[in-house]
Amino acid sequence: MKDLTEFSYALDSLTVYHPLTADPVLSALGTLLHALETKDGHRILRQYAAFVNALLQTGKSLPDHLWRLIRISDNPFAAAAARLDQDEEPLLAAAARDLSILWAVGRISPTELKAQMAAVCPAQADWTHNLPEYAYTPETAPEADWGNEIAALRQFHRTNGCGVFAEHAAFLYEPDKTLRPILHRDPIRLSDLKHYEIQRKQAIENTRALLQGYPFQNILLYGDRGTGKSSTVKALLNEYAGEGLRMIQVTKESLVSLGELMGRLAPLRCKFIVFLDDLTFTEDDDSFGALKAVLEGGLSARPQNMAIYATTNRRHLIKETFSARSGDEVHRADTLDETISLSDRFGMLLTFTAPNQDIYLDIVEQLARDRGLSVPAERLRQGARQFALRKSGRSPRLARQYVDRLEAELKLTNKGE
Repeated sequence: MKDLTEFSYALDSLTVYHPLTADPVLSALGTLLHALETKDGHRILRQYAAFVNALLQTGKSLPDHLWRLIRISDNPFAAAAARLDQDEEPLLAAAARDLSILWAVGRISPTELKAQMAAVCPAQADWTHNLPEYAYTPETAPEADWGNEIAALRQFHRTNGCGVFAEHAAFLYEPDKTLRPILHRDPIRLSDLKHYEIQRKQAIENTRALLQGYPFQNILLYGDRGTGKSSTVKALLNEYAGEGLRMIQVTKESLVSLGELMGRLAPLRCKFIVFLDDLTFTEDDDSFGALKAVLEGGLSARPQNMAIYATTNRRHLIKETFSARSGDEVHRADTLDETISLSDRFGMLLTFTAPNQDIYLDIVEQLARDRGLSVPAERLRQGARQFALRKSGRSPRLARQYVDRLEAELKLTNKGE
C-alpha cells in the first residue's frame, strides 16, 4: 500500500505555489495527511470530514479544484508571466516541480485514502469504510503530469494575467482606488444586438486591434437613449474575454485617479477596456481635466494595453449654460472650444440614433425569432407599436422590453394550459 504521509511532506515543500496551502481544501487535506502519522483515530476522522466538506462546497473534483487554484494563483511565477517587465524563466523549474506535486496530490483517490486511514487506525476501520467518497476524476484539469503543462500555463498567464485578473473579466474601479470584481456581469452577446452593424463593426475591429497589439483608438459612443451603446461595450467583453480582454468600469467620481489606474495596468500583458458609461460633465467639474489629460493631454504616454470606451447622450460631453454661450468671458470662442475639446480627443466617434418605425419593428421581429416565439406577424407588430406609443419612443431597449414581456406572457399562458 502506498504511504500517503509522504504527500504531507511534499505539500510542505511547495515553494512557488506555497500560497495555495492556505486554501481550505488543501489545508484540510494536508492536515489529514499529517494526522495519519499520529494514528489518532478521532483526529483522522475529523480531518477527513473537514476535507470532504470543504471540497463538496467547491462543487468540483479534487484535481479540478486544484487546477482552478493554480490558474488563479497570484504567485511569483504567474506574476512574472503576467507582466511585461519581468522574466519568468528563473522560476520555471521550481514552478514545474510544484505542479507535479499538486498533480500527484490531486490523484489521491478516496479508496486509497480510506484504506490508509483504516490501516493506521484498525479500531476505526468500520467507520472509515462507511465515510463518503469525493470526486477525484478530472473533467477540466489535464490528466497528464501538470509539471509538463508549464509552457501552456505560462501562456495562459501572459494572456489572462494572474490572481484576480485570471479569475474575473469585469471590474469596478472604486473611488478609494480599489478594483472590485463584478461577479455577475451582463451576459449580452453581439449576436443579441440588432441593426447598427456599421457602428458595431468598427468597435469590433478596434477591439481586435487592441488585443493583437495593433494601433487602436479610444472610442466615444454617442447617441439616443436605449440604442445599444452600453450593450455594445459589454457584449465586446463577453465576446473577447477568452482572448484576455478585461474591462474596468470607472465612475465619474473615480476619474480623478484614472492616471494612477493607468500606471497599475501599463506593466501588464492583459488588454483592458476602461469603460466610462453615461459620461457627462458640468463646466466646473474637476474630473473633466483628469480625463482630458489621460486622452493624449498629459506627459505620460498612453498605455498600449488600455483603451477608453465611453458612452454619452451628449455629443460635447459638457452641459453648457446659456451664460456660457452668451459669453461672460472675454475669450468666448476659447470657452466654447473647451466644451468640445474632450470629445475631439477620442479617435473614434460612433453615433447611435433612435430607429424609425420600420427598423424598430424589424428589431422586434428578429428578437422574437431568436427566442422561437410563435406569434402571428401582425399581432407582434401591432403589440410593438402600442408598446412604443405607451413609452413615447422607439429604441432597441424598448424592443427588447416588449419581447421580454411578450415571452413571459406566452410562457405563463402555456403553463396555465
